[in-house]
Amino acid sequence: SMVSDVVDVGPGVTHLTTGDRVATSTPHSSVFVVPATECLRVPDGVTDDQACWTSLACTTQLGVRRVGLELGESVAVVGLGALGQLVVRYLALSGARRIVAIDTTRSRLDLAVAGGATHPIEADATAALDIVREITDGRMLDAAFDITGHPAVLAPTTRLVHALGRVVLLGDTPTPSRQSLGPRIVADSVSILGVHASSAPEVATWRDPWSQAAMADLFFHLVESGRMDLDALTTHRYTPDRAAEVYDDLRRDRSGFLGVFLDWDRVAR
Repeated sequence: SMVSDVVDVGPGVTHLTTGDRVATSTPHSSVFVVPATECLRVPDGVTDDQACWTSLACTTQLGVRRVGLELGESVAVVGLGALGQLVVRYLALSGARRIVAIDTTRSRLDLAVAGGATHPIEADATAALDIVREITDGRMLDAAFDITGHPAVLAPTTRLVHALGRVVLLGDTPTPSRQSLGPRIVADSVSILGVHASSAPEVATWRDPWSQAAMADLFFHLVESGRMDLDALTTHRYTPDRAAEVYDDLRRDRSGFLGVFLDWDRVAR
């Protein structure tokens, strides 16, 4: 997301005015034009840093809604990057009994625990299987999220849930043809649910009220009220002229990165 100040509005735009802060999903730029319908006005009680999470916060909120969580269910989150951290926080707010956080990086597990995870497991999804079996006394979990983007992770993630369990694929893998479904998808009637931001309705209706704008409004409320704390997820801040260098670092090894900000206020004018 970009968080920017509105410098001008076109004819017919009534819900925004010059000086408003807005969150948008746009390419990085110091000045840009965007349709007013794609701008989400940021409340005064939400900081620029917090508002930069808006796009990811809506996508992950959509994923948690898609899984149809019931009060008291137990859920695993495999992969604790930015998306995984947000999912953990939504699950905690939604009344999950157990939130099993699975990642191979200790610092990410610590952040997940701070966000509401109850059972951190420093392992990959395959190695976590026996630990989850012990935690649940053999029952396994009601649902699991694969948020790694790694094609090898889907199959072991499907084994973390019990019969009639649900698995959510949140985030694309670059090689989907290499994904396999796991050994008991049909026998255990396991549901696999794909989630993409584009599946949110453009306009809220009584049948589906959770448009992008409605989800953003809830996200802003949770941040303003202190019920969702994201400040610890900011790990790096750069000036925009270092963007190419930062992306190279992320391509090589992103395990030490979470919230990476390009601060346009620090550009020499």
